[in-house]
Amino acid sequence: MLVHVLAQEFGRDGIRVNAISPGLVHTGMTAKVYADPRISAEREALVPIGRIATPEDMADIILFLLSPKARYVNGHNLIADGGLTGNLLGRLPGMSQIKRG
Repeated sequence: MLVHVLAQEFGRDGIRVNAISPGLVHTGMTAKVYADPRISAEREALVPIGRIATPEDMADIILFLLSPKARYVNGHNLIADGGLTGNLLGRLPGMSQIKRG
C-alpha cells in the first residue's frame, strides 16, 4: 500500500515508486540451506522455472525498473519468485536453518 500511496503522491513530480518482492534467492544468509544438496534440489523443484534466483537476478530487475524501458511503471510491486507463490514459503525445506533477526 505504501508503494501505491507514494506513487500517487510523487508521480506528478516525475518520481516513480515501485517495489520488488523476491522469492527464493541464494545469498550469504541462505548459503547454509543451499549447502545441503537434498534441500537445494527440493527447493529448486518447487520453483516453476526450476532454479533459485541469484542476487544478480534481482539486480537485473532493479536495473529494468530504473531504466527508461520502465518509464510508465509506477506504483507496482513486482513479484520476482520464478512462479513460486506465497503459501508455499512456510513449507520450504530448510526453513529451520535460516536464523531470523
